[in-house]
Amino acid sequence: MPGTVVIRRGDPADAFYIILSGRVEVLSKDREGHATHLADLRDGDFFGETGLLRGRPRNATVRAAGDGPAELLVIRRSAFLNLVNRSPSAHGDIAAVMCQRVLDTLGR
Repeated sequence: MPGTVVIRRGDPADAFYIILSGRVEVLSKDREGHATHLADLRDGDFFGETGLLRGRPRNATVRAAGDGPAELLVIRRSAFLNLVNRSPSAHGDIAAVMCQRVLDTLGR
């Protein structure tokens, strides 16, 4: 449903998400506590990796975009960690996207 929050900043990282269809918005807060838009993610993009790989709470809020629902594939924490531990190439690819997102955020 449009506007539905999928993950909330500060919550425990318990799953990894792949967008099968639709669009989600990635939101955070600036130093003054105001909501700030970080990115739009679409079909084939993923999110939720940072908290899982770093063992930390969610660093952003992600919600379905206002223009329609998003269909997501949800991979629970244990299955995700099993995947990245068994496949160095998957781990490297996911880590590369995670690093690029950090650089993009810092460049704003």
